[in-house]
Amino acid sequence: MTSTITLTVLNKPPITASLVSGTLFLSNTAVVPGDPGVSFDGIWFSVASDGVIWYESNPHTFAAPSSSAPTSFSSIVQSGTDTQTTMSNPTPGQSLSSVTSTANSGNALSATQSTASPTSTGKIHTSKSGVSGGATAGIAIACLVIGAAIAGFIVWLLMRRSRNKNQAGFPNHGAAAHAGPEKQPILGTLPKASSDSTLRVVENHLPLPLEDSAISGDITKLSTLIKNHVQSYYHESLVDSGTVDLDALQALGDNMPISVGTLGTLLSNPTTREVGLRFCIAWVIISRSKLNGDPRTTLLPPEVVECSSSMSALNWEPKAWDAFTTNWKAITAECIKNAYLLNPFGPQDARNPNILKTTEVLEAILAPFAVTRMDHSTRRRNLEEIIKRAATFAFVLFSQRSSWRLEWPDSRTMAPGSLVIFPALEQIMDEEGRRFSPPRTFSELVVRQIDE
Repeated sequence: MTSTITLTVLNKPPITASLVSGTLFLSNTAVVPGDPGVSFDGIWFSVASDGVIWYESNPHTFAAPSSSAPTSFSSIVQSGTDTQTTMSNPTPGQSLSSVTSTANSGNALSATQSTASPTSTGKIHTSKSGVSGGATAGIAIACLVIGAAIAGFIVWLLMRRSRNKNQAGFPNHGAAAHAGPEKQPILGTLPKASSDSTLRVVENHLPLPLEDSAISGDITKLSTLIKNHVQSYYHESLVDSGTVDLDALQALGDNMPISVGTLGTLLSNPTTREVGLRFCIAWVIISRSKLNGDPRTTLLPPEVVECSSSMSALNWEPKAWDAFTTNWKAITAECIKNAYLLNPFGPQDARNPNILKTTEVLEAILAPFAVTRMDHSTRRRNLEEIIKRAATFAFVLFSQRSSWRLEWPDSRTMAPGSLVIFPALEQIMDEEGRRFSPPRTFSELVVRQIDE
């Protein structure tokens, strides 16, 4: 909500200012709540975190108009000390013609009137407690849209400041052109100081990047969990020739670095079975943790993958694309982290169906080799926890402004008779959108010989 106010301080000429979502704009100077303040026309102004506007040493509270019809209201600035004036909400559609004040010093008050920007009208609806699955999905999608819009705005500011707007390839008829005639000037004429303040506020609310050791530790732990699961729950005894289901192996997905026939041979052979089982688990969970994956099988939030797929069709200059996605990921993850990171895998978590699908795909391959003396439910629960841990790690990587990849290397670059059963984690771009060449390696390939 935007409000225009006129400040009359002491014997100074009237100062026209604006209140935009708690931020005070004085000409081309922005005063953000919580900042130390700025000097304007010889007067020091600041805005406290509770919305109180200060000049010199006197506090003044400007209450927002009621959320109904367009209103007019007066702005008051005290002269004297130990004095505070509070504006009350005017009746919708009327001007505020009187002000109540208390002044210990008895000094006079001055007031002028200006018209606030129109606000939309509407009714307040009440609802029952609890959120349905459809509402949760709608909220998540709305967060994605908001995150993308804010990220795009940040990139626009960066390009504007670096005078590379034309080179970046952003269209001039972007978000402002669709916001309606009355809103177009907001982006087009935003003063530089307020632009810097907006950028700073967004950046200050984004979390700091994770330490390198935390990321490398998580991926190493995931590889170790897979190894321990296979060694604890599956036997190395001889099996019948029909034990291996080739159709189940085919369901692991395309582009595997090993053929289905060779993988079936590894699983049938007791000496290479552990290698084959570890590869199956790692391949499935990692191939389903990518941002360019299938929303029907991904371990990331499906709406994130769908949004990324839609954005990938944009024909942007590479540096602009890297800068946009860097900020979009961090902002989107921050908006939806409550559902997917702080309170994960609850009844409304959109990843739950895909986690179940992933478990079933692996169970079709793993179950025939399970140790019979071990409890089936315990083994399956352990497998599900590994998949959930992989989903959490995938979201953590997505939330970083830097970019990463977990890729199986080209089999032609590997030594004959060897198989990568867990890929290396590599950082390909830093927090500022700069690409590494070569990428930074955070974990090593896990390779095993399969022809011994």
